[in-house]
Amino acid sequence: MKKEKNLKQAAPVIVMAILGVAILIFSLIAGLSEERNIAIAFAVVSAVLGATQLAIGAVIGFKALLQERKHRQILMETLETVKNNVSIKNMIESEIKRIALSSTRIGNKKNTAPFIKELTSKILEFILRENGAVPEYAIKEAYKYVKNRATTIEEEFKNNIEKVLSEAQNAEEKQLAIFFNTVTKAENANAESQYLLGKIYQQGEGVDKNYTKAFEWYTKSAEQEYAEAEYALFCCYSQENGIGVELDPVIAGNWLLKSANNGYIEAECTLGQYFFLEQQNAEEAFPWLKKASEKGHLKAQNTLAGIYYMNNNYQDAANWFSRAAEQGDVDAQGNAGLIFKIYGDERSGYIEAVKWLSMAAEQGKKDAYAHLAEIYYNGGRGVEKNPVEAIKWLEKADKDESGKIEYNLGRIYFSGSSSTITVEVPENHVSAVEWLMKSADKEHSDAQFLLGVCLYYGKGVAKNIDRAIELFIKAASRGVHDAQFNLGKLYFYGVEIEKNVFEAIKWLEKSSKNKHSDSLLLLAKCYREANRKGDDVLMFEALNKAADLGSTDGLTELGLCYECGNGVDVCIDTAKKYYEMAATQGCLMAKDALKRLEI
Repeated sequence: MKKEKNLKQAAPVIVMAILGVAILIFSLIAGLSEERNIAIAFAVVSAVLGATQLAIGAVIGFKALLQERKHRQILMETLETVKNNVSIKNMIESEIKRIALSSTRIGNKKNTAPFIKELTSKILEFILRENGAVPEYAIKEAYKYVKNRATTIEEEFKNNIEKVLSEAQNAEEKQLAIFFNTVTKAENANAESQYLLGKIYQQGEGVDKNYTKAFEWYTKSAEQEYAEAEYALFCCYSQENGIGVELDPVIAGNWLLKSANNGYIEAECTLGQYFFLEQQNAEEAFPWLKKASEKGHLKAQNTLAGIYYMNNNYQDAANWFSRAAEQGDVDAQGNAGLIFKIYGDERSGYIEAVKWLSMAAEQGKKDAYAHLAEIYYNGGRGVEKNPVEAIKWLEKADKDESGKIEYNLGRIYFSGSSSTITVEVPENHVSAVEWLMKSADKEHSDAQFLLGVCLYYGKGVAKNIDRAIELFIKAASRGVHDAQFNLGKLYFYGVEIEKNVFEAIKWLEKSSKNKHSDSLLLLAKCYREANRKGDDVLMFEALNKAADLGSTDGLTELGLCYECGNGVDVCIDTAKKYYEMAATQGCLMAKDALKRLEI
């Protein structure tokens, strides 16, 4: 189609060329012919062809003139439309601003010319859509207009930065004004602006990212000892692949030290972290972290608190974690709360712990939930016991594979709360069993024992002795002393299970290692009943341990051993001594023994 159109347009020129050649040939024939008539004939033909050629040329010229006038008229109408049509004008200026944000300088033809030419062409095509192709010279003229308008806008931005900033209609306009302002100041050797311009190029804020230019402007600023620029150069030299420069750890370290010595908080923290984490040198790290921490650097405060904690300085650790926590850092809040919970003073330690742990919990730190529950469950140290709060936080806590949360909930529901506290939770054995079963399924040994108690006595669940004993054995095998004691008691008395004094001894010996006086007393009875060789000595030793723990029954039984010579030589005076100690605690049996010995 296009070829046919081009051929059609070229036809008149081709015809003229053919006519020219014909005229030349006929003129030569006329000149060389000896026959007068022939010469005249060829001369007439040449003249006719010449006239035809002239006519065609005139037609072509006239047509070109008409086309030229048409194009000029279209161009003038176009330019008038561009200048007077508000929507078109707004479109131009919007695009010009976009161009400005995409290049270093709107007046830099090298950068902006392709954009403006493309813009001009689009505008003309939009306006002349119905008039066919846009003439090349029309594009050039419109380009000049748009280019001049672009230059004017640039000058307006440069000369009226403050006004533009205050009157900016959108973030894009404001960003452009800031950019020009920064460039102007940077070129006037303002160190801060040089740093900011480097940052603009590094981050691509309104311009294409250009790490080379970023590095150049950082360097100019750093040469004036601008600390932030020095730190930026540290980043350029230290980050993987470098930023506008090849990676060089040595040069990076030099710039970091310069920036820290010039008091830049980020450099102080980074240097401190480097010594502490990379060099394992807390002594070198400490002064830099202290400087940054005192200026309020969050990471430095947390690291400094960690150093104090590692050195068992819990007071200063709590202080710096608290200062970081005041900035809203959830980990610092959790750490501060935990230190106050464990190491806080007896009068108010829990108050500070609850303060910080509550803040952490409100930000979703789930570790804090269980600690809050424990504080409210136990009470003390300035915080009133509150099982309702304990349940609230336990129910929110993550139910991990340990089963601890479920166990604590079951424990609260099993025993309820004491009537001596303000907030009470009634016993709820059904709920207790529900939570204890979940915990026991996760092999939590204390939950297995308490669930066994529920099954043994039928609390919140149908009575099931066999299952209860199974759970007691599981828990006892995992070191739960209460389960060991209960098994020993069951085997000794033979209640709901076949009596077996030797099984009783096995479990009670384990339980008594926890300095459990009741276990020691029952173990002494088992030794007496077993009556094996040496059991009398073992009985005496068990009673002696129980007495040392302040057990009234242990003191009385120990007095009886010295009176009767059970496992020890008879010594009435020593027997009296133990009876007297038990009697002062109100033991009637000991008082009767003293009366007996007086007789």
